[in-house]
Amino acid sequence: MESTNDVKEPSANLAAHAPASGAAPIEDRTDSQAHQDEALATDQAPPKSSFEDFHHAMDLLTEQYEQSKGVNLKQLSVFAYLGTTKDDQNEYRVIEQHPIYSKVSDNEDRMIYKLAPFLPKQRPIKFALVHSREVVPDKDSETHFDVNMPGLRDVRPEAGSAQEVINIIFKAQTYRRSSIYIPELDAFGQIPVPGMLEITTLYDGSYQECQRISGIKYETNYCYLVIKPGKNVSCAAGNSSSPLDSLPLRLAVCLPYSCDHQDMINIFNQASLYPFTACAAYCVKFDVEKDAPFWGFSSFLIVMVSIAIAATLFDYVRDLLFGYKSDKEKNMLFKILLAFSFWTNAELILSVKEQKPGFIKSLDCIRLFSMTWVVTGHSYLYIILSNTLSPIINFPKHFWNHLILNAFLSVDTFFVLSGIVVAYLFFKTKPSKKMITNPVTWVMFYVHRYLRLTPPVMLFIGFFTVYAPYLQGTFSASAFNDLVAESNACKKSWWQNLLYINNFGDTSNNNNNTCYGPTWYLAADTQLYIASPIFLIALYFSFAAGTALLVAGCVGSIIATYILFNVYDMASDSYGNGDATHFFGVIYSKPWIRCPPYLVGIFTGYLLAHYGHRKIRLNWGLALGGWAIAFAIAGFCIFGNYDYDKGSHWSVFARASFYNFHRLGWAIFLSWVISANHMGWGGPINNFMSHPIWQPFGRLSYCAYIVHWMVLFYYHNISGTLHFYSTWEVFTHVTLPATFMAYVLAFFWSCLFEISTLKLEKMLFEVILKSDRKSQKLGGSVENGKLPTVNVETWGSEETTPKTD
Repeated sequence: MESTNDVKEPSANLAAHAPASGAAPIEDRTDSQAHQDEALATDQAPPKSSFEDFHHAMDLLTEQYEQSKGVNLKQLSVFAYLGTTKDDQNEYRVIEQHPIYSKVSDNEDRMIYKLAPFLPKQRPIKFALVHSREVVPDKDSETHFDVNMPGLRDVRPEAGSAQEVINIIFKAQTYRRSSIYIPELDAFGQIPVPGMLEITTLYDGSYQECQRISGIKYETNYCYLVIKPGKNVSCAAGNSSSPLDSLPLRLAVCLPYSCDHQDMINIFNQASLYPFTACAAYCVKFDVEKDAPFWGFSSFLIVMVSIAIAATLFDYVRDLLFGYKSDKEKNMLFKILLAFSFWTNAELILSVKEQKPGFIKSLDCIRLFSMTWVVTGHSYLYIILSNTLSPIINFPKHFWNHLILNAFLSVDTFFVLSGIVVAYLFFKTKPSKKMITNPVTWVMFYVHRYLRLTPPVMLFIGFFTVYAPYLQGTFSASAFNDLVAESNACKKSWWQNLLYINNFGDTSNNNNNTCYGPTWYLAADTQLYIASPIFLIALYFSFAAGTALLVAGCVGSIIATYILFNVYDMASDSYGNGDATHFFGVIYSKPWIRCPPYLVGIFTGYLLAHYGHRKIRLNWGLALGGWAIAFAIAGFCIFGNYDYDKGSHWSVFARASFYNFHRLGWAIFLSWVISANHMGWGGPINNFMSHPIWQPFGRLSYCAYIVHWMVLFYYHNISGTLHFYSTWEVFTHVTLPATFMAYVLAFFWSCLFEISTLKLEKMLFEVILKSDRKSQKLGGSVENGKLPTVNVETWGSEETTPKTD
């Protein structure tokens, strides 16, 4: 160049609108290169032909870029400004000049620039090569190149003359090395986006592009900034009355991994000209501390898996080569070892056979379909955090979507099943008065329940606590990394799950304060199980007294629900009018509110135990009428709040009435289905629901319920952020495969911890009883000192509903 006056100095506007992502220092250069750079800045100007060559090179690259990307770049302009440095490192860098960019800060060594959230298309992009501390060229003259390229960054000249600089810049290898920041910027979420009228709440970028460039110059991280409308507004909750303030607005950014969350927030709030304020950041990748619980549980899991592998090989070889079955083993140490054998445990789980008379065959089918309904409800739980809000607002307005909106009834299904099985097993054994009045009977009643439920769920809570933070992905980040918060809650409150009191305490709807959210049901069901002897004993001594007590329990629960709805102005669900803030903590998880279906189940189990073997013949017309009435009740339970969810205003009394009686009605419907099938009034429905194929699914339902929550998050992270297109799409692409994966994991978890625990419990009872007397079968697991024929007869629904024999 002729002089520094021939090169335009970027103005103050350039410094004020620099890119918002780091212009990282260029590598140290040799002394000869530094000398050439100095000459470049002070002596010679490039000949005009150089500019022609420059245009030619840019045209070639533009054509290649357009062909590969399928875009037209003719409206873009790039201005290159050449500068030099005065520091020892002689650093060159390219920065973008654009109104949305601004300089973040100056430090002692270099100017720091950060990438802005997005780069508008069809707008001029200006580039300048500046040095670390100050721009030397004079601003009075301008030398620039109009080109058709989306941009270049961090280009380091390899030679002194302008011609050599131009030639080196556009070598393919140099271009690939220098274009890292462009994909980084391109990976950002952009505002506006198509579909803004759908109330976009998730401004997603390109996670793949951010990952592709990670590690080339530095490691990148794909994150979501939680933003609020307005510049420099308060991030405190409840400071704004605008409905926009409560929207979960999230903007994707691709920034260096070295930036912490506060850095990202500060960069956005200082550099972006968007009318938004960043309040929080959630990233796909983050470090997880391998603390003592991690190493402790990992070591335990390795030991248990090693024992299971050894036991399985030993059992398999002995069975295959010598025909020696594990159930004939007499040596206690071998029996303990073989309790962990997958060879025999899998046989118990997967066996399919015709059950003996008296077995309630339809329960297994109900468990599978109810478990699928549970996963369906949880699959849609996070659609509020999908990309647009308008489809979610309209979701309740579609009639058939209430099959999902009222998936809460799947939990009431399990309450009914639990009550049926407890009462059926109790009265089916025809216990004597002496047995009823013996305290040991009830001690064993509770001990068996605790030993049957606790090991599988508590060990999985340990698994969840240790490994949930490693479920990192775009879905977890866009959902505020909820699983990490739950994992941290488990480190503090796991003991509440151990005592089955984790459904008390926090009255908010925030899962972050609870340890493994789905386990609230196990707590509520266990509390109802603890109270069940009151009703069982009353029915044993007097049908009238027991029935009156059951009715009193239901009436008391209904009255309590009316009172709580009135006090809290509660909504019946999450869509209609009313306050849903305390819905989960005050209403949803409490046993005194959820008990009516359980009590109906106890009454049904009592009737089946006393009259089920009689196979009372019912006129086909009466049977058909009974099914018609039952399905009419079920239709009311599922679709009765259609107008309410569409926007009709319901009074507190109407809301409480629906919440009370749609669950009670569902329990009555389900009791009819089970009773009609068992009594032979089901016809083709009974043939379908009582088929033996459902047996393995029924046995696995407890462990499937335990693991499904974590499996669902894992599957969501595989699929990426949730973009809601249709109800059917979510069901087929998320619910069904996630349910399948839950049952697969449940199979291994049951073999390793559930069946083995029940076998060890049986051995313990053998030692305690020290005889072959028939044990009290109130819990349904031990009979004549050996495992029942089908297997441990307390497998059940999600939590405890045992199989009946």
